[in-house]
Amino acid sequence: MDRHGESASNYGDAKYWDDNARKHGYRVDNTPTPGSIAQTDAGRYGHVAVVDSVHGSTVTVEDYNWAGDGHYLVHDLNKGDFRYIHFYN
Repeated sequence: MDRHGESASNYGDAKYWDDNARKHGYRVDNTPTPGSIAQTDAGRYGHVAVVDSVHGSTVTVEDYNWAGDGHYLVHDLNKGDFRYIHFYN
């Protein structure tokens, strides 16, 4: 995000990213694209991940802390469980 003039610190907890991105004029929708941010309000803080690729009803994402352990992970998720923030595309 920093390379594109945005800072994650401007968006608060992950559960607020979709609302804050809309306020900053970014497109937020239900259509994942590589490079978009997958966002959910689920859990105490929500969660965000970077979309790597889209495969039918799943998306492959890269993120940290999916399991609450702070580790980096590449994994597949149900694309319908997220909103998608298009900072770059």
